[in-house]
Amino acid sequence: MKKKSLIMLSSTILMSLSLPILSNAQQWITDGTGWQFQKDDGTYIMNQWEWLDPDNDGTAECYYFNESGYCLMDTTTPDNYTVNERGAWTVNGAVQTKVVEARTYVTENGMERYALEGRYYAPEANPYINDATYQVIRNELFAKLQEKLSLSPLGDYSRRFYTYLVCQSVSFSTKEEEEKILNMTRQVCYEIADYINENTGEKIKEASAARFLAGGDLGGSSHNPGIEFKIY
Repeated sequence: MKKKSLIMLSSTILMSLSLPILSNAQQWITDGTGWQFQKDDGTYIMNQWEWLDPDNDGTAECYYFNESGYCLMDTTTPDNYTVNERGAWTVNGAVQTKVVEARTYVTENGMERYALEGRYYAPEANPYINDATYQVIRNELFAKLQEKLSLSPLGDYSRRFYTYLVCQSVSFSTKEEEEKILNMTRQVCYEIADYINENTGEKIKEASAARFLAGGDLGGSSHNPGIEFKIY
């Protein structure tokens, strides 16, 4: 069967409205020729079918990508299946779906980090777990979290505003120090997100590692690491 055009103007407009970015690497992208799907590792799906859950609702649709990585739309695939104007596999006009595990997100410095099974922290992926500075940051931030939890439920404040936890025992003033210490703090951020989700009855909406102006440093050259978060 003769292929129809892969991309039509109406399909492009519809796709741009309905296919959100999933993470800093995993996303639908278009180059004016067609739509491709970039995976977490920066590569593209090519020459195969793929179940995708663009809106993260736990229900995936199936898409076919050709040898150049473009999603076929409003046509018949090489193996004789029909896809609609959005590229989803259909049978007699009905989009075919399957249930998948929804991804859970935590916003980390403006980028969404996902974790399957609802967890963000993985000890085996933490290169700082035995670092003394990391342990200082972790212990102080967890102590401050417990202090806040002892005063009132987190939701009393952080549903509307950010809650901040700052480690005042550690500071940095150079770019090199900042990168390493904030990377350590991100690991603590992931662990605290898991703790809140699993032990408080609250759920993390956004969480990120951040730097805070160190006390008394009016010049702004010295900072403390910390985290900021909001909950549902």
